[in-house]
Amino acid sequence: MKKLFVLVLLSALPVFFLGCPYNSKVAIDSQPIVKIDERMIGTWGITDTAITYYEIGKLNDNEYLIKEYSKDKDKEAKVTSKYSAFISEINNVTFLNVKQLPEKDNFSLFGEEYYFYKIVLDPGVIISTPVTNFIKEEFTSSEALRSFFEDNMKNSYFFQEDTRYIKIK
Repeated sequence: MKKLFVLVLLSALPVFFLGCPYNSKVAIDSQPIVKIDERMIGTWGITDTAITYYEIGKLNDNEYLIKEYSKDKDKEAKVTSKYSAFISEINNVTFLNVKQLPEKDNFSLFGEEYYFYKIVLDPGVIISTPVTNFIKEEFTSSEALRSFFEDNMKNSYFFQEDTRYIKIK
């Protein structure tokens, strides 16, 4: 029964951070430049009773701290992952550069990896659209990655499906 619960839980996780979007060793901007948008601060889920939801807070003036929570079988929520994120703007499109933070005393074998999401903010709603994982290019500089995004983000293959999150609190 426990295996079945874990299988159902894993299959129900949203695509916000787990949808295998494109990842890169470099971010769109080498340093966070854009100030945080206070509208993103809060708790977000696909529904107000979502099994997995995200708490977005302020890490500093330009970066967010995102905590992913998952509810267990007793409906108790526990932090399952932490991320830092910052906004980059390209041609009036807002991108979220997201990297998972290592757990205490752990390190990543692959080093830092950034994942990218186009973000649209409406009152009480975040629409998150992952950049496709079909991109095979690798970049060693933020300038090259930014240029690639500028040249290709208009193409139909560039993004995956949207996920709509509502503000829970």
